Amino acid sequence: MSGNDKEERPERPSEVDGTAHLFRALGKIIKVLRRNAGLSQAELADIAHCSEDLISAIERGVRVPQPDFLVQLDPVLGAEGVLIAAADDLRDAVSRARVRHPDWFRSFAKAEAEAVALHYYEVQAVPGLLQTPAYAEAVFRHRRPSMTRRRSASGWRTGWPVR
Repeated sequence: MSGNDKEERPERPSEVDGTAHLFRALGKIIKVLRRNAGLSQAELADIAHCSEDLISAIERGVRVPQPDFLVQLDPVLGAEGVLIAAADDLRDAVSRARVRHPDWFRSFAKAEAEAVALHYYEVQAVPGLLQTPAYAEAVFRHRRPSMTRRRSASGWRTGWPVR
């Protein structure tokens, strides 16, 4: 990359679909309620049975709280139903927020989610669901480091990982 090329951070899916604003606003509300309740992040974390880092991340809008977490915090923070009322909207926003994929992969992920069938080309192995037991055994027998015949057979019959 030359000195003039600037690497840009890909947008998070929540930034693309607009839910990031909700998550940041919710974090700010939780922070104000926590301070008004006279609690530190560590004290709230103890009460909520989570880490102080999680409380901090939620307040900064970096992590998204679970709707049940809001319901749990409402009486603790004296929110008088405000957080409970937001839980349904949060549930909806979380369902709309996409999984974080890089820009180059987003169109593929969207197409894959809508696909009825998936066709791809593999040069080194047969996909797992299409493998016969004999083929699967041969794949595991020839892996490096090599496996003994007994370990190979026990692994594909009983499930992986075999230790």
